[in-house]
Amino acid sequence: MTQTITISRPLRHLVHQRDNANRAAVPVVGVAPVGSDRLSVQLTPVKGGTAVATTLTPDATTGQFSGNIIATGGSYALSITAYQNGSVVGTGQVSRVNVGEVLLNFGHSVAQGGIDANVAKYGNTTGPPATDDRVIVATGVQPYPYDESKLALDFQPLTAAPMNILPFNPGPYVYGLLGDKLVKQLGVPVLFLGCAFGGSNLDQCVKVIQGIPFDHSFIKYDQRFPIRQVESALSVYVPLTGGLRGIFMNHGANDRIDGTTADQFKERVRIVVDHLRKKAGRPDLAVWVAVDNQPTPDAIDLVAIRAGQEAAIASIPGVRRGLDLSKLFVSDRPDNVHLHENGFNRYAQGWADVLTPAALASCPMPAVVVPADPTPTVPTTPNPTLTTLATTLSQYGPAVALVVGVCLLTYVAWQRRQSLLLVAGGVVAVAGALVFTRTPRPTTDTTPTAA
Repeated sequence: MTQTITISRPLRHLVHQRDNANRAAVPVVGVAPVGSDRLSVQLTPVKGGTAVATTLTPDATTGQFSGNIIATGGSYALSITAYQNGSVVGTGQVSRVNVGEVLLNFGHSVAQGGIDANVAKYGNTTGPPATDDRVIVATGVQPYPYDESKLALDFQPLTAAPMNILPFNPGPYVYGLLGDKLVKQLGVPVLFLGCAFGGSNLDQCVKVIQGIPFDHSFIKYDQRFPIRQVESALSVYVPLTGGLRGIFMNHGANDRIDGTTADQFKERVRIVVDHLRKKAGRPDLAVWVAVDNQPTPDAIDLVAIRAGQEAAIASIPGVRRGLDLSKLFVSDRPDNVHLHENGFNRYAQGWADVLTPAALASCPMPAVVVPADPTPTVPTTPNPTLTTLATTLSQYGPAVALVVGVCLLTYVAWQRRQSLLLVAGGVVAVAGALVFTRTPRPTTDTTPTAA
């Protein structure tokens, strides 16, 4: 009777980060029927990608298996068939497995979306869902109090509204629109990790990193906010995806207070970027920094902040120019900061213009190691006759050579009737015989062996 194979990885809909050769190592982990001796693993393209198959060997006692299948960018259906002595004994499926791009969103309320009445009054800040089911998020209830161990591992297409974008954001906001644009231009699935925190700034992040307490009505230093949600995305979700293409950041407007200079803001960017790269284990992790602008002459003063953003982009390795907010219309931001729903599409298009195929391909990424097919070797069976001859010669070679030499010398002496040579030959013959008889013979080991 055919049994069901338990598949714990890959997780349904999860996007596995591809490398710059368009490949990802998709983990395949689970339990097959006990007694299975072979597993056939197949990925069948659903949207994009190329069919691929591999074979795994489960544990003979427990049925547990763990391995990888190398796949190119696209969406797939995974199937596993278990065999025992050539007969099918188990099957299992994962309806959707994705290989593509993983992007982390970090910033203040313009990046997070409407979270209170003061923002929502400018329109429906929920935003439209994605129309392409390759736009993926981790979704579920955001744990409160915040607890990384309770973050949901439920990955779903961002095709509903409202819909949380974990670890920290409501949605879809602008990310259904942005996701559709990216999937179309990249040709692969995209996973968003929502880490923006409305009302926050980089100065607070730096204080948390450096252990400098601060007071705020809802951003709690003692809980490591507003950087904790980014750290948890890197520790909880990125290990599942196998990587992260980069962070796209919209911070700056909230750092304008207290007369922040361009150099001060640039230094904040450097400290935060260094910290997140260290947490990610990626010293070359790409970070795109959005550039603020002055919406109207009487708007909040962002001249120094923009200069600091430009300086960070110019001087910090791997920090790249992100969305230019000057592309937005004045009417897109009624309070000169937050987005009216009419501005959602322009904001999304601005990021899509940054996150192009060429831009992503230029980001350093660890290469996926593709195991080489082992070259079979043909074992050789030693010839017993030649082996015996070689052993004999190695043991008796000197004595045999001496005897042969004596015989030849004696024959020559006899033919020439030279008595002196005959006598000499006889002496040598006797010496050779003595050497021959004293040459060690192979012995049989009679040491008793353990029973």
